Amino acid sequence: MAGQRESFTVAIIGGGIGGLFAALSLHHHCAALGITINVYEQTSEYKEIGAGVGIGINAAQLIHKLGLGEAANKIAGDRNGVWLAFRRSDNGAEIVTVPVND
Repeated sequence: MAGQRESFTVAIIGGGIGGLFAALSLHHHCAALGITINVYEQTSEYKEIGAGVGIGINAAQLIHKLGLGEAANKIAGDRNGVWLAFRRSDNGAEIVTVPVND
């Protein structure tokens, strides 16, 4: 039929922050197209691996566009005047903070 699109499936390889944001973005912006999104991750469970997560300005803008800004702000805390902050993952306690002016 003319003008009718076939549905299709998108495979995202990797369930890390990049893969999950790719899936959320597709879902957020393309939900009306009927796209099926499958995320494939090799590990069977998420657990602490000692890695940090850095969120730059572009990623922060994407987080807000996807409607996750308020939730991210609750986790990240107040970042006014902060260039870099390290926090514990289990309780959110600050380990070290580097101010913007340093």
